[in-house]
Amino acid sequence: MDNTPSKKENDLLRLGSELIGSSSGAFVGFAIAGPVGAIIGGAASPLITEFSKRLLSPRQKARVGATLLYAKQTIEQRIVEGKTPNDEFFRDKNNDGRADAQEIWEGILLHAQQEYEERKIPYYANLMANIAFESDFDKARANFLLKLANNLSYRQLCLIAIFAGTDIKSSLRTTDYRGAGNAITQHLASILHEVMEMHNYGIVNIPNDTLLGVTDVNPSQMKVQGAGVELGRLMELNKIPAKDLQQVAAALV
Repeated sequence: MDNTPSKKENDLLRLGSELIGSSSGAFVGFAIAGPVGAIIGGAASPLITEFSKRLLSPRQKARVGATLLYAKQTIEQRIVEGKTPNDEFFRDKNNDGRADAQEIWEGILLHAQQEYEERKIPYYANLMANIAFESDFDKARANFLLKLANNLSYRQLCLIAIFAGTDIKSSLRTTDYRGAGNAITQHLASILHEVMEMHNYGIVNIPNDTLLGVTDVNPSQMKVQGAGVELGRLMELNKIPAKDLQQVAAALV
């Protein structure tokens, strides 16, 4: 069987490598060495072929290609760390020629394809890679996390990283915004609304307190909980650049 990438497949990865600022990724493709690489490549290759044939704009192709290349980097790092993929994730349990990996990975690539906030792309890729190494993998759980990741803005991903306990959190405002009045600018109000949206998703909260509106938000007391913790770990939101976190945190001091 000829595993040489087609021109369309090379174009998909070439555009992706250009988006992430690499000139070599496209020519390496998604090939990963060793038996583990063969398992992962067996799930990824059909998706690369499928997306290369779809009628996508060059920018959409670039987003898909970039997600694949970023995911490859993370997968290779997990292998170096001695981790092994979850066999169940790559097994065709329904005998329909499609493993859970292909379903979940296709969903991630579809979201990445449409993601205009391109700073989210590396974190979609981390989700794509790290889910494959989860020993207690559940497809429904993965789909829920993907839906949540798609609904969150890049700024909300930054807020998860900040509230998770970064050094930046210690510099945040230590009281809520009740009575703040005109001190709440439009910029600040938009951030507080995003915090409340995250609270409504159940991923951030203030322990032993009730948040009924934006003025109840106390930045220094916000905690990440539930699916927010899992999403932060699998998307590796701790790797968001400090300058992006500081830009968001500047309004919450």
